[in-house]
Amino acid sequence: MLGLYVWDKCVAMIASMKSSIHLLWSYLALLEPPMIGCTSMNDNSQNIWLQPGTRLHMLVYREGVWQVWTATNSRSGDSDLWCGTFMELHPNGKCIQRIRGEVEVREIVIRPATGDAT
Repeated sequence: MLGLYVWDKCVAMIASMKSSIHLLWSYLALLEPPMIGCTSMNDNSQNIWLQPGTRLHMLVYREGVWQVWTATNSRSGDSDLWCGTFMELHPNGKCIQRIRGEVEVREIVIRPATGDAT
């Protein structure tokens, strides 16, 4: 009987240590300094940079444009009705970040199309 009691205590202690380590690991990601420059407007490389730790929610291909969803309220149904944040990747190299709320859509041009002077 005593052996079972000791075993239960050991299992509880290991589970507690595991959850503490997991929680500590998630807090360490918050201590990293924020990335100051994500993508240079003058950079014509193939790279689009995301903040480290950003999770991809969904990839949607719509009318020749890839939508890379990083935050959304839904992952089912028509993506035109979703609220959240996504990037549009165009074949000409243009990249636009869009934040779609229930009422408004804000957009930021991350990288202009290849050959654009602006």
